[in-house]
Amino acid sequence: MNNRIVIAIGKFSIYHYGHDLVINRLKMVSKNLNAIPHLVIIDPIKLTKDKPLTGKEKLSFIQEVYPNLPIEISKNAYTTLEMYKKQNFNLIGIVTGEDRIQSYTGLVNRFYKNPNIRIIGIPRNENDEIGKISSSKIRKAILDNNYELFKSYAISNSYDNFNFLKARISSLENG
Repeated sequence: MNNRIVIAIGKFSIYHYGHDLVINRLKMVSKNLNAIPHLVIIDPIKLTKDKPLTGKEKLSFIQEVYPNLPIEISKNAYTTLEMYKKQNFNLIGIVTGEDRIQSYTGLVNRFYKNPNIRIIGIPRNENDEIGKISSSKIRKAILDNNYELFKSYAISNSYDNFNFLKARISSLENG
């Protein structure tokens, strides 16, 4: 059995095309390293307008697109590393945005003795359309009732999902 894994950890607050780049890079790196890709969704402790979805709801949106991708829900990056270590997985890589390389490197160095884990950063290119996407911009499109803009950013972009998110975010804003 191959217990070599590469993981990507993220909030995936509203699943969008930028997140899709992370997942595709995770799959590519895993294949190149002869490892199994694992996606880890961080479950918010409390729902807020900035974190409007539970881990299970995020999982549902992502599994629509990637039904065969191993996906875990975790409280945070530390408990994720702890979980994989207890399950005797051989973590050989973490795929993340470039802005998180330093924090993941520090976490890995604190958690593992003599780690040989590659931290693979993905640059955010603000000059292309996908690099401009953020969950904040999607939330704004939702609150502005701009379904067309929402459709251009979000992957699970049905009108039903738009209305669900609009109701959820509005309820969290009005508290």
